[in-house]
Amino acid sequence: MSRSHSDIPDHLRIRFLRRWKCRLMWPLATSSERQGCFRIAYRGGTFSFHSTTFPGPCVQCVYLRCLPANDGDLLSIANFRHCEAIDLGGTDISDCGIQYLAGMERLQYLFLWHTRISDASIAFINRIRQLRMLSVYNTSITERGVDTLNRSLPNCLLCLGDDCYRFGDFRDGEALRLFLAS
Repeated sequence: MSRSHSDIPDHLRIRFLRRWKCRLMWPLATSSERQGCFRIAYRGGTFSFHSTTFPGPCVQCVYLRCLPANDGDLLSIANFRHCEAIDLGGTDISDCGIQYLAGMERLQYLFLWHTRISDASIAFINRIRQLRMLSVYNTSITERGVDTLNRSLPNCLLCLGDDCYRFGDFRDGEALRLFLAS
């Protein structure tokens, strides 16, 4: 009996199509971003471009969630100067790799939940001043480290767990409401 198209769950079909699109699109990236796009596609991750017009598209978002990504992959995407969002949750990223993200001038959303980062990453994360959202749930960042991040990144919502947030002097639901209003 053959499977019909409708037997495949939507989320798996969408993920499959996004991965194929990335495998076809990486050669169109700017020369400085091409190696990173290839590496993301090789890992099974996805990325999206700001546009696909000449002189070449620029990577806007990177999605490596729960894939075998490591610190070397971060080195390969360090040239994504126009990247606004990176999801590294559930990967093998450590403190060593975070330094490669510090020069990303437009990065606003960074998801590092369930990675091997600790307070040693804070100095590099603090250099990404324009961050609007940072997820460090289930990492080795201490309460003291969270306080440092909260002071250093005043316009950034810190996601610390299920319904656990920090935004300036506010916590949890109130922090989330104020962030959404900002």
